[in-house]
Amino acid sequence: MFSGTLRTILPLATADEPAGLLSAFYLEGYLAFSLPAVLTGFWPYRRSAIAADVYGAAVILMAVSSLIAIRLTRGSSVERAPAFS
Repeated sequence: MFSGTLRTILPLATADEPAGLLSAFYLEGYLAFSLPAVLTGFWPYRRSAIAADVYGAAVILMAVSSLIAIRLTRGSSVERAPAFS
């Protein structure tokens, strides 16, 4: 999935933009995973267990909804292209 995403977005960049595009891609990825965990750590001790449960439930919900979206968008008649040629 990671290399497929990069193969999709890199051709959209002009000759002077690939470095900025990749840095934005990595920054968004790191912030998406680290920022909620860091913010959860700042809660008081009593609330941190609740926040961790809510954070875990949100991650599970997003993963399941992504899986459902992938299954719904891929029809059975769609042929897959080879990954590498």
